[in-house]
Amino acid sequence: MNPKLRFFISTILAIAATAMIGGLFFLKPQPVSAGSAVETRTAIYAPSAAFAFSASQVLVRPPIPVTPGVTLFDQDLEPEIKVDLFGNIYLTAIHGTPGGVDFWKSIDNGTSFVYLGEPDGAQDKCGVVGTPVCFGAAGGGDDSIDVSNGGYLYVSSLFGNGVAGPATSITMSTSIDGGTGGVAPGQAWQVNPVANGVPINDRQWIAAYGPQTVYMTFDQAGGPVNTGIWFTKSTDAGKTFSAPAMIAANGTLSRENNVAVDQYNGNIYTTFTAGGSPNQINLLRSTDGGSTWTTN
Repeated sequence: MNPKLRFFISTILAIAATAMIGGLFFLKPQPVSAGSAVETRTAIYAPSAAFAFSASQVLVRPPIPVTPGVTLFDQDLEPEIKVDLFGNIYLTAIHGTPGGVDFWKSIDNGTSFVYLGEPDGAQDKCGVVGTPVCFGAAGGGDDSIDVSNGGYLYVSSLFGNGVAGPATSITMSTSIDGGTGGVAPGQAWQVNPVANGVPINDRQWIAAYGPQTVYMTFDQAGGPVNTGIWFTKSTDAGKTFSAPAMIAANGTLSRENNVAVDQYNGNIYTTFTAGGSPNQINLLRSTDGGSTWTTN
């Protein structure tokens, strides 16, 4: 029998059988070859009122007094936000090194925020009323934030940039009590000011996995060193990190992007754009906890 005729008859019989059991469904053959036409669909938009936001609110913190002869890093730029399994909202914003990273938390779905200091400051809760003001934080550059299913909160930031400290290292600040910074042992922010192991860094991104594992990728800024993407991880909640490994030795890296981990199977993903190929995104994937990577 002619294949087209066979397909037509089978389709009619399927429709008839469906109608007999009380329903009628439209069966549409799908393209099966690479040369088939691509189906186009029209987006359906909801009324604009469905996307309405509440009124903006300003996140406040105690004023920082001006000290004669001291440069004030007071900017709160490049905010990052993260929500944990319980609906708590964490938000950070940078001052630039060595001004530190400001940190707020909301436990009422964003209705109000409480300022909880600078995790990467010279001391826990740096800048809060009643504590010394911090002008020499171990961070303040590009920030990245994540929270694990074990309750560990991580904030990474850059330290240095030729202003203070080593030539751009990465500071990892870890909290076990949701950033509250209590006085019990282990509740204050644990700060690791050299979490990277490779100098001259930029665009450090982090992704928490499981109770105490956190992955980090970063690139090397321009200069005498080769530009590429590096990977390191911690299995003790940011206290120590593995030796960094270069996972994309491009030499002419244009942009290194965020890192993400699948909480179900542990696969790690990151993307980058190579120099000279501005319209091509490369996907890096690891299925063994970062030991090996493939590029797509």
